[in-house]
Amino acid sequence: MPLPGCSCTSSVAATVLIALLLLPVEFFVPDLTPKLPPTALPQNTIFVPGTNTWFFLDFPPLDIFLTLVLIVWATTTYLCAWIQRKIMERRILKLRASLQDCVKRARGLEAQQEQTETSIRLARAAAAEYGLLMHLLLARRRPSSQLRT
Repeated sequence: MPLPGCSCTSSVAATVLIALLLLPVEFFVPDLTPKLPPTALPQNTIFVPGTNTWFFLDFPPLDIFLTLVLIVWATTTYLCAWIQRKIMERRILKLRASLQDCVKRARGLEAQQEQTETSIRLARAAAAEYGLLMHLLLARRRPSSQLRT
C-alpha cells in the first residue's frame, strides 16, 4: 500500500505549505492567544467562566476564509491529479492490450507468410523436378538420330 505522501504532487504540497504559513501561530498553539482582562470586555457580552468556546472564532474571519480556500484548493488539486493519474493508467493498460493484440496478429501473419513461402519453395522444387522428368521422358522416346543432330 503506497504512503499518502507518495502520490502528493508538488502543487499540492506547495498549496498546503502556503496554507499552513498563512495561519497565525495562535491557530496551532491556542495558549498564545492574548487574553483580555475581564474589565476590558464590552458591557453587552456575557462572560461565563468555564465555558468552552471554539478557539477559531477568536481569529480574523479573513484569515480563516483564506485558509479554508487554500485547503479546498489543495484538496481539489490533489483530487484532479489523482483522477488524471488514474485516467493515464487506464490509457496505458488499453494501449498495452492493443499493442499485445497487434504483436499477436503480426506473429500470426509472419507464421502464415513463412508457411506460404515454404509452400512456394516446395512447388518450385516440384515443378523443377517435373520439368526434369518430362525432359528425360521425352528424351527417351525420341529416336537416337534426332538427338545427334
